[in-house]
Order: sequence, then C-alpha cells, then structure tokens
Amino acid sequence: YGDWSSDECTTYTTQLRTCYNGMELFPQSDSWSDLDIIDTIDPVGLLLTRKFFDSTNGTCTGEASDKFEIPMRQCVGPFGPPQPWGFFELVDDTMEVERSMLRREE
Repeated sequence: YGDWSSDECTTYTTQLRTCYNGMELFPQSDSWSDLDIIDTIDPVGLLLTRKFFDSTNGTCTGEASDKFEIPMRQCVGPFGPPQPWGFFELVDDTMEVERSMLRREE
C-alpha cells in the first residue's frame, strides 16, 4: 500500500476521549460527516473505537448512534470516496492523541 507518510495521504490528528466534530475541526476536508465523534483506544493500543453521536456541535450529546472498531497500524477500509483507505496510529505514548492518515482516491 505504499508509503503512508508520503503526499499520497491526508493526515488528521485528534484527541482521544474528547468529543469533537470533524467538520468543525477540519473545515477544508470533505472526509467528515457533521456528526460528533469520540475516539478511544484499548489499553494495549491495538484497537481504536470511534463512536458517532447525533449531535453536531462538538458535545456528543446522548447515546452513541453508531461505532466502528478499527485496528491500529493496519491498512483499513474501504471508507469510500474521497479517501477510501486509512492507517491509524498513536502519536504519543500517553494514549492521548491519535493520527489517521487517509489515502486519497486515485
């Protein structure tokens, strides 16, 4: 799948265990929905759980309406256009920040 640190990818860095809205955090990207998100990682750092909420203002109000469990440090997808494949990893060893690199569709 090539070099994930190259110009073939768009990189997004987000906090763990903190509600965010991808459209607000990355307004120039069309890869995000308007739903609020919370990301968590299992204790050994092998699985990212991304929960989606019906709120759209960065509050993650109510119960999660959907979730994905994503293996860390593996090519995953397809997510669909415009960036169908991704690679998720921890940025630091405090498990506070994760980075997702999504490969652009060719």
